[in-house]
Amino acid sequence: MSAHQLASVTAVTERELPLHGELLPDEQRDSVRVQAELPLEIPLPGNHQVRQVYTRNISRGGLMFRVTRPVRLPASPVVALTLPDGRTFVLSSEIRHAARVDGSDEVEVGVQFKAVPHDVDRALRAALSL
Repeated sequence: MSAHQLASVTAVTERELPLHGELLPDEQRDSVRVQAELPLEIPLPGNHQVRQVYTRNISRGGLMFRVTRPVRLPASPVVALTLPDGRTFVLSSEIRHAARVDGSDEVEVGVQFKAVPHDVDRALRAALSL
């Protein structure tokens, strides 16, 4: 995945992150979360750069990851997720949750996928045993 493919972003500062959505209670989620550490590329505003992070958990509808502060992220990132079988999928998403991790210099970020193509949904189900 090239940085250019992920670079169409609108910047959101760390201060603004919590304003772009709230964490959904578990009973409002469409699918089960699974603890998983999968490679994830997220775009950074500006120089057409990407940052590689790892998921903390994932579901068919979204995922959670952490980034080191200070942070600027797009409000609606297009992320590149690599599954355990090596396949990488590019998914449009929207930040739904962001919070500082107590006692850390990290921010926990939750994104919800905007649309998941059928083949990607099938691959997520298989990879996550859902």
